[in-house]
Amino acid sequence: MTSQNENQPVSQQGTHHWVMTVELPGRAMQTLYSTYTPPAGATRHDVFLAIKNDIARQSPEMAHANVVFFALEPCATRRDVDREVVKDHTRRAVAAA
Repeated sequence: MTSQNENQPVSQQGTHHWVMTVELPGRAMQTLYSTYTPPAGATRHDVFLAIKNDIARQSPEMAHANVVFFALEPCATRRDVDREVVKDHTRRAVAAA
């Protein structure tokens, strides 16, 4: 048996994964995604506005684009969240010989 990634550091990521599709009808459409750690007390709407404003800052032509899709999910599939502490899981891949 061999194992991979046993001692590899896990990259720093936010506590939530987001996807947003914005469109300027008839001109342009973009789907963007990343991770984000909302400040304490932030609502989903606060996060939506922060992401939309960041997209507008990076691409000024998309400042008035329509949001076609928005998803925000906790990154709980690979992390344990214990109160305000986020602990990464160690990823391991095992192959049979």
